[in-house]
Amino acid sequence: MPRTSAAARPSAHDAALAQRIGERIREARRRGGLTQQQLAGDRYTKAYVSALETGIARPSMVALTYLSQRLGLPPSHFLDEPHPAWSRLEVDMHLAAGEWQAAADGYRTLLQDQLDEPGRAELLRGLAESEARMDHGREAIAAASEAARIFGALQRPADEALSRYWLAYGLYESDNEADARSLLTALLERVRGGLAVEPDFELRLLMALAAVESRSGEHARSLSYLEAARGMAADLDDRRRATFLFSLAVSYRETGDLEAAIRSGTQGLALYRASGADLESAGIENDLALAYLAAGSVERAREMAGQAREQSERLGDDRLLSAILETEAQIALAAGDREAAPA
Repeated sequence: MPRTSAAARPSAHDAALAQRIGERIREARRRGGLTQQQLAGDRYTKAYVSALETGIARPSMVALTYLSQRLGLPPSHFLDEPHPAWSRLEVDMHLAAGEWQAAADGYRTLLQDQLDEPGRAELLRGLAESEARMDHGREAIAAASEAARIFGALQRPADEALSRYWLAYGLYESDNEADARSLLTALLERVRGGLAVEPDFELRLLMALAAVESRSGEHARSLSYLEAARGMAADLDDRRRATFLFSLAVSYRETGDLEAAIRSGTQGLALYRASGADLESAGIENDLALAYLAAGSVERAREMAGQAREQSERLGDDRLLSAILETEAQIALAAGDREAAPA
C-alpha cells in the first residue's frame, strides 16, 4: 500500500539529547561485544539501532528500557536528565516524521493512562497506523478494529473510516486481500456518496485498492484504479507523487506496457531521490530493472539492480535485498550466466 510521511524537524535540544544517548548506546553495545542486530533482538531492527546510535532517532522510554536490559545497564545510564512523560503532541510528531517505532511505543505508553473512550480511540488509531507502516499486520488489525468500534459507537463516521482504512492495511499485510478489498471498496462507496474524511482520502483508497488487486494478480484492474487516481495525484507533494508513480510503473509492467512502466518508474525515481527517500529509491530501481529486463535491455537492467542492491545493503533492509537478489538472478539467467544464478 502507499507509504507517505511528512517531515518534522526535532528541536536543537532533542537533537543533542538523541546524539548523547546514541553515543552511549553504541559504546555500551561495543563493550558488550554485541552487533546492532543482536542488540535489536526480536523486537526492533538493525536499522533502528543504527538510527539511534547515530542520533538520527531518539528512543522512547519503552525502547530504551528494552535495550538497557539487553545491555545489562539501567536506563538512567544513557540519560543526562529524567525523560519527561510522553505527550500526545510528541508522539503525533514522531508519527508525522515517519518514526514508526517511536510513535508506536509512545501510543502504547499513553494508552496505559487513557481512560475516556474518545481519547483512547484516537490513540489506538495512531497505534494502528504506526504498526501498519512497519508491516505489523496483526498488531495493526487489533488496534484499528477497536478504534473503529469506538468511533462507530461515538457516531464519528470520518474517524471510523480512517480507522477502517488502517484495518484494511493490516489485513493486506496479513495476506487477507479479500477482506481488505471488501473494506476499501465499502469506504470508497461511502466517500463517493458524500462522506468527507480527508482531502486526499479517495486517492489513498484508490491506491490501496490498486495494491490489493496487483497482489491478487488482477493487474488490469489495478491499473484502472490508478488511472482513476491520476488526476487527483497532480497536487501531491514530491514524495507522495513518487509513490503513486511507483505503483503506476508496477501495474504498467505487469500488464505488459513496458515503455509506460519505464517512463513512470523513471519519473518516480527522480522524485524519490530529490526527497531523500533512499529505501523507496532502491525499491523503484529494482522494479525498473525488471522492466528493462522484460524489454530486453539486460545491461540497463543489471545497472539498475546493482544500484538498488548497493542502497539496500547500505540501509540494511534484508527483505528488499532478497527481492533484489532474485532480480539479479533473473538477469544472470537472461544473460546466460548460470553460475551467477542460484540453482
